[in-house]
Amino acid sequence: SMSAQWLISSNPTDGSEWWRAKVGSGYSAVPTPVRVGETVVVCTGFPKAEMVAVDITGSGDVSDTSIVWRHARQVPEISSPIVVGGDLYFASSQGVVSCLDAATGKLYWQERVGGNFAASPILVEERIYFCNSAGVTTVIQPGHDYVELASNELFGETYASLALYKNQILLRTNPYLFCLASTP
Repeated sequence: SMSAQWLISSNPTDGSEWWRAKVGSGYSAVPTPVRVGETVVVCTGFPKAEMVAVDITGSGDVSDTSIVWRHARQVPEISSPIVVGGDLYFASSQGVVSCLDAATGKLYWQERVGGNFAASPILVEERIYFCNSAGVTTVIQPGHDYVELASNELFGETYASLALYKNQILLRTNPYLFCLASTP
């Protein structure tokens, strides 16, 4: 679990602590941690977001031994990252979408798409969907080069993440709920 400054791994059976790592000095770590192989990647939250990869094979306080990499540019404070094929994709609150190598933290690209992001991206049929708070969804192709496939705008503020149901994408805005489906 992610607390204000610590990432803590616990035994789900009895609640005992397996390991802990001090990953930041902030508070309100909102994005969901994601696991990539033997690491967990977390975003540290406010006041200065940083993305931190922690090796999960240690025990005790691993703060000095298990930090694999750190990334500090355009890290989300609210939106969670997504892992696709060993790469991390994420959108910052300032409207920048990025792709990093999940194993090394190497930045492949960053692209300003505009708007502010609170919703987390989703992967649907080899496309990544990023929806900003103004209701604009940017669709990209996963890869080490930025390839925008589409940009669509719906009416109303959007803070909720897109949801997938069968072949439909559900998008909640204020005040609407949209159901988007491709036609055969």
